[in-house]
Amino acid sequence: MVLAPGTRVDVDPGGPVTVGSCLGEGGQGWVFEATDSGGARHALKWYKTAPPDQLESLAYLVERGAPSSRFLWPTGLARVPGIGGLGYLMPLRPHEYQGLGGLLQGI
Repeated sequence: MVLAPGTRVDVDPGGPVTVGSCLGEGGQGWVFEATDSGGARHALKWYKTAPPDQLESLAYLVERGAPSSRFLWPTGLARVPGIGGLGYLMPLRPHEYQGLGGLLQGI
C-alpha cells in the first residue's frame, strides 16, 4: 500500500511524522519525505511487502545505531495505526552523498 501525502505515521522511538511527497520507488518499496511535529524533515522508507523477520531486523538496527555518522541508518520503526505495513525513518540524504549506483560507477 502506497502512503498518501498527509498520512500520519507513528515512529518508535521518535513520535509521529506526516508523509509528504514520494522521493523514489524501488523493488522493495517507496521513500517519502516526512515531517515531524517540530518541522524537521526526514526520509521514510515504506515496504511494499516485508518478510516476517523484517521488523525484528529493523528493531535491532535502530537499537544498535549507525556504525558512523557517514551512514544513513534507520532511526525509528514506522507503522500506520489501523493499517498493515511496515517502514522506518532515517535522515534525508544530503546532496553531497552519492546513491549506490553512483558509487558503483565511480561518480
